[in-house]
Amino acid sequence: MALYGQPGDLYTQYFEINPPLIVYIYRLFLVPHYLGDWSVVSSLRISMIGYLLGITVLCHYYVVKLPIRQPYIWIAAIGLSLVFVLPAAFLQREHIIAAAMIAYLCMILCRIQNQSCSVAIQWLTLTLAGLSVCLKPQYVTVFVLLEIYYLWTARRLSLLFRWQNLYLGLLGATYITYVYFAHPSYFDNVAPLAKQTYIAYFEPIYSLLTRVALLAVVSYLPYRYLRHATQSPQTIDYLYVTLAAAFVAYVLGRAGFSYHLVLVFALLGIVSISSWLYAAGELSQRFSIKHLVQFLFFSAILVFLRQFHFIDIDRVDYETAATQLLAKHSYAPEKVIEHNPYHVVYNAVSEVTQPGEQLYAFSARLFVGHPIAIHLEQKWAGRFPVLWPLPESLKHPENEENQQRLQLVSQIVTEDIQRNQPKVILVEESEQLLRYPKGFDFIEHFSQYPEFADAFQHYERDNTYTTPESNWTVYVRREKS
Repeated sequence: MALYGQPGDLYTQYFEINPPLIVYIYRLFLVPHYLGDWSVVSSLRISMIGYLLGITVLCHYYVVKLPIRQPYIWIAAIGLSLVFVLPAAFLQREHIIAAAMIAYLCMILCRIQNQSCSVAIQWLTLTLAGLSVCLKPQYVTVFVLLEIYYLWTARRLSLLFRWQNLYLGLLGATYITYVYFAHPSYFDNVAPLAKQTYIAYFEPIYSLLTRVALLAVVSYLPYRYLRHATQSPQTIDYLYVTLAAAFVAYVLGRAGFSYHLVLVFALLGIVSISSWLYAAGELSQRFSIKHLVQFLFFSAILVFLRQFHFIDIDRVDYETAATQLLAKHSYAPEKVIEHNPYHVVYNAVSEVTQPGEQLYAFSARLFVGHPIAIHLEQKWAGRFPVLWPLPESLKHPENEENQQRLQLVSQIVTEDIQRNQPKVILVEESEQLLRYPKGFDFIEHFSQYPEFADAFQHYERDNTYTTPESNWTVYVRREKS
């Protein structure tokens, strides 16, 4: 959407369940690509790194004002957590949100401890935090829980109406109003369709709560230590209120995707790294069994968090990473940290396509079609990023409303193929596709509609490639004589 969206209502061009702010942010992140000689991927990474470093500087402004022991331990912990947490989710919205929310927390900490701060810097922090909630409304829990705790400790309800809160409310109302008038199709078409069908992507509540319970236990372990080590119990209390809000936001999201835990892991990273650094300092100053046990204990927590791909820096090929960061092309490197088995699909598509051509995929996930399109510098040919209305509609295909939705999806898919004529169509095949009925076959399903069958007759099966979760068949467009 950021690369190829045309002026006007984006949601007549794409059926994407997320509101448009992230598209505008990605367009901003793509500025280095348009102004310089960097690839799309390089531009996005450079911009995100710049954003995270900027947030770290913003946090430094606040943290050094706090009456906290060794504040630079906290600045280091914040910087490391923001940059390294869940690297596979580096450009997700949650990474943007987590950084802004941590800066907002630092601002609140200065306020409750009566530290004066520049109005301009507060305005910047509030703007970033407010836009983060516009990206994903469930993160309003951070504002709500921090505000409730602040009012409870201050015992002054009138503080609720301070200018910072009024500004956040105005910012949110302005954004909703803008989306309503600039992108009416989002509220008229996309949101109702998502409300009816996106439930297929929700995880059982017990699964979400199990993860929350496990991480809550891990997060509580450094709590008592930090309240003593920092000599600022109030700071730690507010940090853990923010962590509780992050847990609530994760549960409210319901989908349970790993990247929905970015804020949780960033906060966990901050408390774990800072605990480890405090313990290392105490051990170096005076050796004792107690200090050694504390140091080993917090080391074990960091090792545990690493299983969630937190600070996987030992798996990075730094020479390749540096080359890719400033690359002129988006081509995927031969050695990648994750998903290397999928290189066989990437290579197969690259052999039959050229940069600038169109690509489409029938799959249960955004991966691998979208990464291949980006890395091979091709254009995504469909209005659906993934066919998200299908899984729920297929549960009861005899239902009249579901039949209408299935017909609508088939019509959109067919029109996209006819209009864009993608060079390659990827089809994910498996006995059990994620969220789909057992034995579901994309081509078999859509071929029941004559218009699709007519459009698809221009494609010939090239080959099928095996990957860890499923198989991928490559169909190449051949013009019929």
